Amino acid sequence: MKCYICDSRDFKDVMPYYAASFDEPFKNCRIVKCKKCGLNQVNKEFTFEQIDHYYKNNYQRSAWYKFSLPDFPGDNLFSVSRGRSLAKLFKEQADVLPAQVLDLGCGYGHLLYGFQQHFPGAKYTGVEFDENTKFPLEKIGAKFRFGGVEDVADLKGTFDLLITSHVFEHVIDPHDFLERCIELLKPGGYLLFEMPNMNEFNLRCDHNHSPHICLWEIETLEKIFLEHKLEIVFLKTAGKKHAWLEALEDGFVKKLFRMLARPFKDKPSTVDITDKNSIGFELDKYGDNRRNLRILAKRK
Repeated sequence: MKCYICDSRDFKDVMPYYAASFDEPFKNCRIVKCKKCGLNQVNKEFTFEQIDHYYKNNYQRSAWYKFSLPDFPGDNLFSVSRGRSLAKLFKEQADVLPAQVLDLGCGYGHLLYGFQQHFPGAKYTGVEFDENTKFPLEKIGAKFRFGGVEDVADLKGTFDLLITSHVFEHVIDPHDFLERCIELLKPGGYLLFEMPNMNEFNLRCDHNHSPHICLWEIETLEKIFLEHKLEIVFLKTAGKKHAWLEALEDGFVKKLFRMLARPFKDKPSTVDITDKNSIGFELDKYGDNRRNLRILAKRK
């Protein structure tokens, strides 16, 4: 096994890898940290064939998204809110008005719906390993392409902006994936990536790590983007923070605090589906070790 960033084979053990009950390929694994570059990753090597088969046949996409076409886009306000927050970030940080936007790993199009509300004049393409994605994309006037980044190579040099939300942590060759994403951009185009913020504190707070392969944090994400000669415009943690009690060790004390804290947990965010500026779930809040990472980078 080697590091996905620097190819080193020198690791330190971090902790058990928490796999969902239906994620059989990720069970009985551990998280290890590269001693050379600091990347956290799963201690199992996967082939492209294994990962391709998993996402086409075993990934519980509908369970994660709870998709309902008749209720779209109101069936997933969290992802709509995420799209709006990314649009807000892009408006504030970028120097272009995007004409062509690609969402790679677009789920069922909720993020694109939220993003599109802020840039209605752009043309949108969504890429996903699920044929059912084309139906909600049709509702918002976006194009659908089946597959992953390697399946849209014919669109090289097409896009002003490429978005991936919670995709980069799933790939087994991040260098190749990132280079393919860059090739899809026009000169001066932007990459807008989002993923879980997985430093060691957050790894211990999370209840489930699967099916993540690389577990990124600010330092390692910055390292790989700079290695590919991208200009980093923005890089911060975003969204909610883990509650302090989540960091307690497993056992009676942790369970007791969970039980006592339950009545005081935040109520679900209210998001107005008709108001493009309605952003819930603290998704437009940044800094101070929040749960997600957001990076906006420009192709030189």
